[in-house]
Amino acid sequence: MKKLQFNPQYIRTLGFAGCTASGKSTFVRDLKENLPEGAVTILSLDNYYKPKDQQPRDSITQEINFDLPECFFWDEYLRDLRKLKAGLEVTRPEYLFGKEGVPPLIISRPSPIIIGEGLFLFHEDEVASEFDLKAYVDAMFLIRYGRRVERDKAERSYDYRMPHIVITQVMPGEDFILATKDKCDIVINNNISYERALDMLTRYCKTIFEESKVL
Repeated sequence: MKKLQFNPQYIRTLGFAGCTASGKSTFVRDLKENLPEGAVTILSLDNYYKPKDQQPRDSITQEINFDLPECFFWDEYLRDLRKLKAGLEVTRPEYLFGKEGVPPLIISRPSPIIIGEGLFLFHEDEVASEFDLKAYVDAMFLIRYGRRVERDKAERSYDYRMPHIVITQVMPGEDFILATKDKCDIVINNNISYERALDMLTRYCKTIFEESKVL
């Protein structure tokens, strides 16, 4: 394991939750790109989905429902988040969302800023309590619906009856996500643009990074 190039006592954790296609992953990616190399480590909840044969199914159609909190290995996510906060490296296979092939391994190394991101990220209180700052990325339903259709076709190789999935799975599952909004310190409006919020959090993270440097 490589020696840390920053003071571990200055590690800070930021969490980003929000409903499907609200822009969480894009916001987090842009935030990381605004910061110096090595400043940020991202731990995505998406990579902690259970295998398909362990996922809950619709009681009528028997289709897999990926839009429920019980779809994830919460204990493993919490373990890895705590390892990063302790300055330890984490290795995890990437979740392929239905794509064929051997999943690549994601090696996450500790950094001054650890960012968690995922639909239900704050659903489990024990996980939510690990974050120093909690943010909720928000957008209107119709905007998110259009984004999800395009994303799932292009990135996740899904071929399903989208309106049916939205009515029977996505919308009921969002009740769990919306219930976590009150736990958050800030709400990021992403109906059109999140540039002001991105600028604010970039400044905040740069301060953390500067404070963490080992003299």
